[in-house]
Amino acid sequence: MVLLEMKDFSYRVGNQVLLKNINWTIKEHENWLILGLNGSGKTTLLSVASGYLPSEDGTINLLGEPLTVHNRRKLCQQVGLVSENFFSKYFRNETMNDIIFGGYYGQLGQLGDLTDKQILYARKLMRQFGINQSSRKPFWLLSKGERQKGLLIRALVHKPQMLFLDEPCSGLDIF
Repeated sequence: MVLLEMKDFSYRVGNQVLLKNINWTIKEHENWLILGLNGSGKTTLLSVASGYLPSEDGTINLLGEPLTVHNRRKLCQQVGLVSENFFSKYFRNETMNDIIFGGYYGQLGQLGDLTDKQILYARKLMRQFGINQSSRKPFWLLSKGERQKGLLIRALVHKPQMLFLDEPCSGLDIF
């Protein structure tokens, strides 16, 4: 099964082209590693591929469906994205609880009520990752490692079919 297919994809900000004519296919059970210089577009590529940034030129199929403005939210609920570079642009005063719980919706904010089972599972992951006590602090007050752990949990709470990791170990301690 093809999980991601990008055809002739390009991404611009204003007049600046950040990514040009990308063709990329990821099949089930494949693992990919993307290497590039700082500022080369890795975070942008993963943010678009996961559905968090809207695509502009070309086509993207995610989990067997064309990625559109109409189904983006639904598809984001099935994909995990860990990217402190991306999320730090959007999160500032949100608590780690809100950020993690928002992962169930695949969006930047929490959009509805959670079940007791969802809350218990998220709290279990928080304890396992050692961020239970920091869960009420605003995102900007957390250390890089605490933010990274929270974003990892956020990506895992909904048990995604696909996971995009953008520098997932950055800021984390060895043990």
